[in-house]
Amino acid sequence: MPRKRQKDLRNTILSCAEKCFREKGYAETTMRDISNAAGISPGAIYNYFRGKKDLFETLDIPEAESLHPQFDSKKNRVLQTALFLFGEKGYN
Repeated sequence: MPRKRQKDLRNTILSCAEKCFREKGYAETTMRDISNAAGISPGAIYNYFRGKKDLFETLDIPEAESLHPQFDSKKNRVLQTALFLFGEKGYN
């Protein structure tokens, strides 16, 4: 594959990965999601990146910690409810 085409495909993978990570978050995004968005096989991604973590770190998304703040909010509500019930009913 010519270098320009390789670079274009790598950039396409990065672009699609960023979109997937922003929409679904890191944990919920799969390599298949990224490959489907890029129109390639999941295995083709490994020609450019070692794995999902490598791909994510390459993106260097500044707001990565807050990709989905609503998940943090939901998690906090669940934890608050659990702590409330634990305090009210104790551990059995």
